[in-house]
Amino acid sequence: MSQRPSSGASEVGNSGGEGGDGVRAASPSSLVLPQLPCQAGSSTSTRTPPSRTSARGTSPSGKRRISTTSSVASGTSLASLLVKLHQPPHSSLSVEGKLKIRATVDCGSDVLFCKFSPDGSVVGAALRSGQVKFFTQAGMLSNTLQLPGEVSAVVPTPATSLLWLPGAQPEAILTAYSDGRVVAWCGRGVGVVQDTGGVDVRAAVVMGGVDTQVVTFTRDEVTVRDAHTLNPITTMDQGVGGQLIARGSLWAVTGRGRELVGGGGSGLTWWDARTGSVTRRLSGVQVRGPALAWHPHANRVVSGSWGGGPDSVKVWEASTGRLTHLLHSDSVNTCVYSTVWAGKEVVAVGGADPNLLRLATLDNTTVGVLRGVRNTVWAVDAILGRGHQGTRLALASGPTLYILDVLK
Repeated sequence: MSQRPSSGASEVGNSGGEGGDGVRAASPSSLVLPQLPCQAGSSTSTRTPPSRTSARGTSPSGKRRISTTSSVASGTSLASLLVKLHQPPHSSLSVEGKLKIRATVDCGSDVLFCKFSPDGSVVGAALRSGQVKFFTQAGMLSNTLQLPGEVSAVVPTPATSLLWLPGAQPEAILTAYSDGRVVAWCGRGVGVVQDTGGVDVRAAVVMGGVDTQVVTFTRDEVTVRDAHTLNPITTMDQGVGGQLIARGSLWAVTGRGRELVGGGGSGLTWWDARTGSVTRRLSGVQVRGPALAWHPHANRVVSGSWGGGPDSVKVWEASTGRLTHLLHSDSVNTCVYSTVWAGKEVVAVGGADPNLLRLATLDNTTVGVLRGVRNTVWAVDAILGRGHQGTRLALASGPTLYILDVLK
């Protein structure tokens, strides 16, 4: 492992390779990395994949019906997954309904997370190579962040996530890494480095209404931190919440105001962000990946399950935990890894086998589909439309970042 820097940063050029420094790292099996889904059709899968033929039909009115058929892909370590990430696509890329591809970007390394800036002008991508790259909405590289000690590392530390720090300049960024480091950047310079002591730490959310706090989490711990020093303020209770998470790693955290919601293999847990106490827990949801999102303007949380079943996407009333909507799928093996709100009553859902992005309303009407992407749709983010600008989506699939417009 490379040395942990205390200051400085490396500016990386616009190379299309694994990193701007030209170093392509190996992926030894001993490296501890996030658990990612196996690519559909992989020889490592423990399930027999169903037919990949798209189920297409016509409605009684004669209009084409968009199928949301999907099957489950088995989970495996990221290290073993990397061998399978660049298999030839099983079908050509196609867009249906209210989606339009704005840009397709080869990031040179697997994208583990993507996030729009608050104004939507750029989208950041956290890469397995340890770099965090920023692209314009046209797909042009605008900036790259990489810790100095990682530039020449034979085995770089993957960047797991990023977010924009609250109440700061647009270039103030928080990044998290799989070795437990959380780093605050100011422009291209490292500001604060905090070692959480955990594994696979991720930046989750800026607490709404509290402009000095951010939330990070590991597989079994959620922490509210001061946005300026990154020092911990409150750690969520490990009583009921810890027992719940112990049966399945924590994969996603979202929040708003004083409430946090975490999702893992065993269900959902609500916490009071000020006290750290557990306020509610629900079973019947198997979150794996960033498949948990609080609506930016409403009292709703959407969750996605990777374990299969026709009810893999659920919408909850955030304040009570009451289930309000089920988004059914045509397949009993639906495997969802990412969800995000794409409108007042519209969600975007990413999954695997077949690898696709589905845009659906809360009455379960499919209004857009992106098919034929080469790898699992692992992460999705949205910047909701404002004024004359419509909603835009960013999605991560292997080393590829797609930027899409949602048509009105």
